[in-house]
Amino acid sequence: MDRITEILRQSQLSDWLLVETRTLSHQAFFIGQKLDQHRISDTDSFKLTVYMDTEGKRGSAEREIFTSQSDEELKKTIEEMKFSALIALNPGFEMVKDEVYHEDMAEADLLAAYGKVIKAVQSINDRGNEKINSYEVFVDQDYYHLVNSQGSDISFNQLSEMVEIVITSLSDGKEVEIYCMLECGADQSIENIVAKIENVFKLAADRSLAQPCKTMTNAHVILMGEDLREFFSYFLSKTSTRNIYNRMSQVKIGESCQSGDGDKITLEVRKELPYSSANQPYSLEGCKARDFFLVKDGVYANYHGDNTTAYYLGIKDIAPAYNFVVSPGSKSLAEMEKQPYLKAVQFSGLMVNPVTGDFGGEIRLAYLYDGEKVTPVTSGSITGNMKTALNNCYLSRETVQLDNCVVPAAVELFDISVAGS
Repeated sequence: MDRITEILRQSQLSDWLLVETRTLSHQAFFIGQKLDQHRISDTDSFKLTVYMDTEGKRGSAEREIFTSQSDEELKKTIEEMKFSALIALNPGFEMVKDEVYHEDMAEADLLAAYGKVIKAVQSINDRGNEKINSYEVFVDQDYYHLVNSQGSDISFNQLSEMVEIVITSLSDGKEVEIYCMLECGADQSIENIVAKIENVFKLAADRSLAQPCKTMTNAHVILMGEDLREFFSYFLSKTSTRNIYNRMSQVKIGESCQSGDGDKITLEVRKELPYSSANQPYSLEGCKARDFFLVKDGVYANYHGDNTTAYYLGIKDIAPAYNFVVSPGSKSLAEMEKQPYLKAVQFSGLMVNPVTGDFGGEIRLAYLYDGEKVTPVTSGSITGNMKTALNNCYLSRETVQLDNCVVPAAVELFDISVAGS
């Protein structure tokens, strides 16, 4: 890196940012419980961004560069980037200055972490009609080192584990598959990994028995499962400086995001969260992570985002939002389930439009309670709008961690449209 930065300092650039990413990875691919392939990788990459200013405007160009390039090749690449940067100009901005933070590259025992995850999965036996079809394990250690022309020099580590698993269930000659991706930090315990996979077995068993979902209007819906992360990420989208600058969001600090008698949302960004794979002390621009409230008692309290758009909006000391915690609500799950409901626990992908607030998703598995019995259902879809749904929603007192967030385990919504299959 020193050779590259020395060339950059001599290149008559307005500004520059160089980010080195080194990734050590253990990867395993299983068919059933039999190892099909094990792979170890060690990669090192450099991303260079150069900035050129003219008449109060600033242009940029970005490219991957390589340590194998000679000095002359690097100089030629930088000259080409200088020309490209002047083609499309934007308003000028100041880069993060004199931010210094250093971590040595962690001497993490990735083989031990990799072995822990595999031990967790292999401790689970097939049962009844359900079995493990296949799974993939990824254990990564990322080391980031970023340097810019304004005196910032930052380096840190990030550790993560991921399991992608497919569980199949065969019932009455019909086979269904449930796919689940589990992400976490390297400090996750075997017990927690096993518990999450055991839940996938239950989902697969119920999915094989599920009946077609019927059409309902003004439905009482309880949302649970991994898609709650997407549901609550709506508030991150609304408070993003990039979305505000691009006019995809118009929220203002002190503005209410809810009315009505339901539970009020409180969402706090956390610099660090136990078991999260997103613990990152700085953004790759050099913005320092910290704890702060984005939403407090149903009122927008702060923005988060990147240095460039924050500068355009006149916001100082912007921070990224990698982890977040949503405060629990006033109801238990048992209280939510006292009246007839549709409890959706898995979607093909819940989507929330950050501009309009419209949300919807195709139901892979839900539970319909008609006041007498509970029936697993599938193949329907729900639609609603956050701007109206939030006005009369309730959050559970129970919470759940979904990798980089801790959220209420259930969200109770009313007057939701359900389309049958």
